[in-house]
Amino acid sequence: MPHDVSVAEWAVLRMLWQQEGLTQVSLADRMRVQKSSLTSVLNSLERKGFMHRTRREDDRRKQHLFLTDHGRRLKAELLPIGVAMNRRALVGIDPEHVGLTANLLEKVIANLEKP
Repeated sequence: MPHDVSVAEWAVLRMLWQQEGLTQVSLADRMRVQKSSLTSVLNSLERKGFMHRTRREDDRRKQHLFLTDHGRRLKAELLPIGVAMNRRALVGIDPEHVGLTANLLEKVIANLEKP
């Protein structure tokens, strides 16, 4: 992928393109991953100049994640690549089966997340 973006970085960028200002905890919850597993990914994105962390005056303990202008511009370049990869992965698969598989996986994940 261009700009040397890893799969994990791609996943974080996609979430931040949808909503900036998330904390690392809320981002981890949305991605269904451990907060600690995001630390190195966020550090890498910050080093590459794609995002930055900001503390807000109302709660100085939490860091909120925001894209840089460069990180926002990547959306126009990288999203079409992701769409093309998805199309390639789904060649020859009935669209109905794709939807059914996605629904089943969501249910499996939900079941596993129950206490």
